[in-house]
Amino acid sequence: MRTIFFLLPFIMIINVTKAQDIFPITVTSFGISASEDASLEVKAQEAFVSAVIAGVRDILANISTSIEGETQVDDKGEIISDIITSTTEGKIGDFKIDAQTSVVDFEMVADIVKCDFNDEKIVILKGKLVYPPINMLKFPEFKPFPKKISDIQLKYVSSSMDKPSGELQLCIELEYLYDPSVQIDASSRNISSPVSFRYITDRNGDYIFKSVKIDGTSFGGEDDTPKLIQDKAYDDACRNAIEYVNGVFIKSLTETKNAMLTKDEIISKTLGIAHVLDKNFQSKFSSSGNFEIICTITTNIPIMEILAE
Repeated sequence: MRTIFFLLPFIMIINVTKAQDIFPITVTSFGISASEDASLEVKAQEAFVSAVIAGVRDILANISTSIEGETQVDDKGEIISDIITSTTEGKIGDFKIDAQTSVVDFEMVADIVKCDFNDEKIVILKGKLVYPPINMLKFPEFKPFPKKISDIQLKYVSSSMDKPSGELQLCIELEYLYDPSVQIDASSRNISSPVSFRYITDRNGDYIFKSVKIDGTSFGGEDDTPKLIQDKAYDDACRNAIEYVNGVFIKSLTETKNAMLTKDEIISKTLGIAHVLDKNFQSKFSSSGNFEIICTITTNIPIMEILAE
C-alpha cells in the first residue's frame, strides 16, 4: 500500500514594512449552553461566553493559523482517510487563545478552545463552556448586551432554543480592527519540517512579495456546517496561493528488505506565509448536486527559496 501525506500551508501574517490602513475583521460565531437544568439566564450567559471566545478564535484564525493535513490513499489512488488539524494561537486585547480543531473524513471530531482572559482560564469544547462553571467565571454579562469587550466590538446577537435537548444556541457577530503592521514572527512557529528555506529580500532587507488572487473550493457533506465548509475553502485558497508562488516540495522515500519493497511514500509539503488582504465566498450547487463553496482571496506571498534538506 502506498501512503501519501500532504502538509498544508502554515498561514501567518508577517510584518509589512510599508504603512497600511487598519481594516476590520468580522466573524459570526456560535455558542451553546452547557447546563441541562438551569434557568434561561444561566444558559444565555454560558452560550454568550462560548460564542465570544469562539469568535475571538475565528478572528485570530484570519490572521495566523497553522494547518496540517494528512491524506492516505491506497495503491489504486483511492482515498482511505483524510485528516486536517488546524491550530490557532495568539493574543488580542485581554484574550489569549490556544485552539485546535480536527476534521477526519470531513467530520469534525474535536474542537477545543483554551482562553486566558484577565488571568482566568476558560475552556470551550465544541461550542460549550466546560470550565470553569459559569457561576465562578468573571466575564461581562450577556444582559445588558455589551458593545465592546477588550478590543473586540460586539455588533449583533440572536438566539434560538432547541426544544428536544433544552440547549440554547446564540449567534453573535464580532468585529476587530486589525493593523497589518502587527508582527507575528514566523520563526516562533514550530514548523515540523526538515526543509531549510529563506525568504528573498531586496537591497534594503525587505521581503519581496508577489500578489496573487486565487480561488479555493470545498464541498459540503450532509453534516457539515456552512462555517466548516467556508474554512476548508479558505484553507484551500491559501494553500493554492502559496503553491502558485513558491511551488511544492516533494520527497520520495522507498525502503526495501530482502529485495522486497516494504515502504513507498511520497511526501508533499507546502510551506509559506500568506498575507491575506481580502476574501469573499460564493456558494452554489455543483453539477453533481453537491453543495460547493468557493473562496476567493487576494494575498501577498513573500517569495522563498529552499536551501537544503
